[in-house]
Amino acid sequence: MDACESVPQIEMLKGNGNVSSWNNHTEVVRGTDGARFHPWVKDNETVTVWMDELFRAVTLSPTASVHMDGIRLLRFELEPSMMKPDPRFFQYIEGLFNVTSPMGGGVHGPPGKPGLPVYYSLPHYCHAAANLTKGVNGLACNSTQHELYIDVEPVTGEAWRTAKRLMMSSEFGPGFKTIDAKLNRTVLPIFWVENAAQASQSQATVLNDEVFKIQKAKGLSGSLPFLMAALLASCVLYIVFGMFIQRKQRRTSVLMWGSAARMEQTMDAVVTDRGVDVEEPLIRQRHVVKGQHPPPSPEAGPSSKNDAQTSPTD
Repeated sequence: MDACESVPQIEMLKGNGNVSSWNNHTEVVRGTDGARFHPWVKDNETVTVWMDELFRAVTLSPTASVHMDGIRLLRFELEPSMMKPDPRFFQYIEGLFNVTSPMGGGVHGPPGKPGLPVYYSLPHYCHAAANLTKGVNGLACNSTQHELYIDVEPVTGEAWRTAKRLMMSSEFGPGFKTIDAKLNRTVLPIFWVENAAQASQSQATVLNDEVFKIQKAKGLSGSLPFLMAALLASCVLYIVFGMFIQRKQRRTSVLMWGSAARMEQTMDAVVTDRGVDVEEPLIRQRHVVKGQHPPPSPEAGPSSKNDAQTSPTD
């Protein structure tokens, strides 16, 4: 077992490491006292708590996530399987923990020692056999008021809020002839007690300031290399694409200005070689009509007679 997990474990009960007065079963003392657990308690794990009143270890399972003073807590309640009958502990009625043997004869006494029956259960027989409430008036289970639970802060493993609620009962029946020979067998509640506690506001402030701030800072420092890598990659991409776009713009500018220069040189060459306006052929073509000669150029002299008699088909 890890050193951190073994710190809150109970190993001895009044100098005894086990309880051997059960029904062919030796219960080893184990689990925590319910005040603290190992650090980093998971949301889906069960925990073991030693209960002196029951002379045995019980299993608690997480049932909800609750908050107190801004702190997230895991609520643990009795595992439903703990309520089922278990002959090892003389538990024959659902939800009724029989402690007659170890209480009457001691933790190492003879199993099944006769004596006044003593039982423990949740108050008002919550999660117990339905017939237990039929023989007694005024019993009504309320989970909010009668449930046994421990709220654990999962990072530190500390119990932040607890409520241990147990009801003691005994049994009456036909064997008690001095009371009433016709008395039916009845499990009669005697009393129930609640042992509750919770952390203070100042303790919550210390936990938030000293533990959670460090945890958040550690989490941020763990992600810092990834943030720096992402920032560096963004800078590199910006520089590369910036150079590419700038180079492309310069190349486009050179092509545009180069084409304009070549066009200008071509126009100059046409005017220089012919000595006439480059648009003259286009103008003359627009004035050509079928069967007629185009009008003479303004620079040419009067048309000759031979030209006037030329056939249109020439």
